[in-house]
Amino acid sequence: MNTEPEVKVRVTRRFNASLERVLDARLDLEMIDKRMFVPAVREE
Repeated sequence: MNTEPEVKVRVTRRFNASLERVLDARLDLEMIDKRMFVPAVREE
């Protein structure tokens, strides 16, 4: 049984960009590649 109190965390970040641009960045495959698979991470 866990006796530790439950901890909840909320992280918020504001972008100086239109909603359309933010959503495009999340859905565009080329932009996803740039964010998730940068060369330093891809060295396998």
